[in-house]
Amino acid sequence: MTKKSRDRREYPLNCSGGIRTNTNPGTYPTSYTTKDEDHNGPAPSTCPDYFRWIHKDLRPWVHTGITREMIERGREPGYFRLGNHEVSWHRKELMKCNVSEGQDWSARLYSQNWNIEQRKASSNLTWPANVKTGLIPMHHYWPIMENDKCRSIKFAVDWGNNHTETAQGLGKAASKFVQEELKLDNVYDYMFHLLNHYSKLLRYQPTIPPKADEYCAETLGCPEEGLARKFMEESFVKSPKETSPCTLPPPYDPISLHDVLWGEKKSVLQVESWTRAYWETQTKQ
Repeated sequence: MTKKSRDRREYPLNCSGGIRTNTNPGTYPTSYTTKDEDHNGPAPSTCPDYFRWIHKDLRPWVHTGITREMIERGREPGYFRLGNHEVSWHRKELMKCNVSEGQDWSARLYSQNWNIEQRKASSNLTWPANVKTGLIPMHHYWPIMENDKCRSIKFAVDWGNNHTETAQGLGKAASKFVQEELKLDNVYDYMFHLLNHYSKLLRYQPTIPPKADEYCAETLGCPEEGLARKFMEESFVKSPKETSPCTLPPPYDPISLHDVLWGEKKSVLQVESWTRAYWETQTKQ
């Protein structure tokens, strides 16, 4: 007997009537019930290795839990803009390495100032440190010295020009990581596991703050036009996922974690040593 496939229910972007309110459309589902055939599909895959850092990031609160007082105490007022060099002190410092009339560090840096008013909902988004930790120095990227950025960038460019195959290998490995490990399915699975484990540590019942605005896909997508609207619609989730989330790998054991961190540190120290030696040679010349 042929198994009947589950009906695919889609909820497309609904901008009819010029929706501008902060209220979810009535067509949005309020619950979702799985069917028996959902459990007969292929077993979920194992999540990428960088998901392991979810365990480590939440470890400080495993025994104490997370209380409302902890949340309020840890909340700092701030405003961040994606693509803007003013997003952090480090980015401001990085702009000093840009080409000028008196100095060329081989860096070409451009500040992208988005239309802040139309993208307030995205203003506080940054990549989690866990995902960045999945990038391995000297495999996916060239590490830059925090306390000597400009000279570090200059050496990196010169080294890359003299080791083109290795430099291209770093770029290809990074591109492969983004395309395969950071595909949209993994991003959603990462968010699910992080929020799921975080919620288990809460020691209070979260409530909606008074006068809070309700945001939905229409709030963000309907005011947009042209390419911005096109790209938002292409990434818009129109239906529930037909497979279960990937399986979260177990946390690193102490020895494995030490090996991972020490391996990365050795790569960074090696680059720092090369950089210092390079500039010592330049000074003597």
